[in-house]
Amino acid sequence: RVLALAEKAAPDAVETTLVKADYLFSLGQAEDALVLLRQITEKHPKVAGLWLAQINGLNRLGKTEEALKLIDVGTKAAGENAGFRTAKAYLYLMRGEYRSARAVLTEGLERVPSEQRATIWKSLGELYQGRSDVLSARKAFLEWANLNKDSVEPHLALLNLAVSVGDFDRMRESVDTLKSIAGTSSLYWKIARAELLLQEKPPAGGAKEPAEAARLDELTRLTKEIRTAVPRQPAGYVLEARVFERQGRIDDAIANYQNALDLRGGQIALRPLV
Repeated sequence: RVLALAEKAAPDAVETTLVKADYLFSLGQAEDALVLLRQITEKHPKVAGLWLAQINGLNRLGKTEEALKLIDVGTKAAGENAGFRTAKAYLYLMRGEYRSARAVLTEGLERVPSEQRATIWKSLGELYQGRSDVLSARKAFLEWANLNKDSVEPHLALLNLAVSVGDFDRMRESVDTLKSIAGTSSLYWKIARAELLLQEKPPAGGAKEPAEAARLDELTRLTKEIRTAVPRQPAGYVLEARVFERQGRIDDAIANYQNALDLRGGQIALRPLV
């Protein structure tokens, strides 16, 4: 009903067409969605988002080769764009062509508009992290952070990278940076702070140790605040479950992981639940 109203108000609007295409994809009507996108792209060939929507649609249908060819056509029509570069790298990775994916992204640093380079650095960092190249991933994420100085995203990526290799000093550095950018009332900082506390190994004396008792008290407060702020998101439940595990409350942890899974928490809930 809303789409019908939107189409009536602005029948040729790019935004409306993109939403309708997504809707058709969700209904399993991929071919109809692609026809719609091709028609609107002919009218607005310089809009990169329309080409990218077609590329993503072809990828959903498993038509990788067609998608790759369309990226080149879209680039010629709409110009260099970070979206084209990251999409091409992703498709190469799906074919197991790591070097080609890396080359597409590194070349993009010189060719895409300067305001889009942060997106390339982000994708490069994720590419390196997927290959367990921690040093290169960290360098890329730092470049991303330098280009988006007020954004929390690159510092969350740096935090996750540090967590993946157990680098506690880097974890603390990222949490401190998030605090300086977003403040202690920020949901991002609270999640990062909770993660840092959970990464600290509990002492032999367990909760009887004053430092561990204080840590658990802070974790309990933070996880409650996170759950209150985003009750329909799995993050709070997962963090609280990990606190319960640390306290030995396994049944409570299981219940929380199940709640997170019900909220589409995916692997972050399923793995610890199993």
